Amino acid sequence: MFPEDYYMGVVFRFQDAEAFYLSDRRGGGVQYNFYKRKAGTWSQIAGGQFQNRPMVWYRAQLVLRGSDFTFKLKELNDTTPFDKIDPATKGSDGDFKKGRFGNYGLVYLDNIFIGDSVEDLVLSVSPGDKLSSTWGKIKKNEE
Repeated sequence: MFPEDYYMGVVFRFQDAEAFYLSDRRGGGVQYNFYKRKAGTWSQIAGGQFQNRPMVWYRAQLVLRGSDFTFKLKELNDTTPFDKIDPATKGSDGDFKKGRFGNYGLVYLDNIFIGDSVEDLVLSVSPGDKLSSTWGKIKKNEE
């Protein structure tokens, strides 16, 4: 979720404060870009678009395959599989081969899955109406 209409996103293949990639939402709720931070400078790798609004939960998918990056976004309740959704941004750059993942700016993240394939990202059960979510509802009503 983007709490405000401002620049924010996620970093990936993060080496240090001067070596990483950024998938970034720009102000205005449409533009998404891939940037590279290297040796104190920013360079835009690619740009794309996806209409979005602050204070709305979205599902996102960032796929890294070698030097290629793809970022997709859909609203939380959209059941369309990600492989049927057009990318918000596609880009390619081979400077950083590995590194950490994290948020950039004020971005609310929940239920993050990181894996080597789509099969790694599939839950074996639906969490809805299970013990943990039901207990959370019961506890909330008691307070």
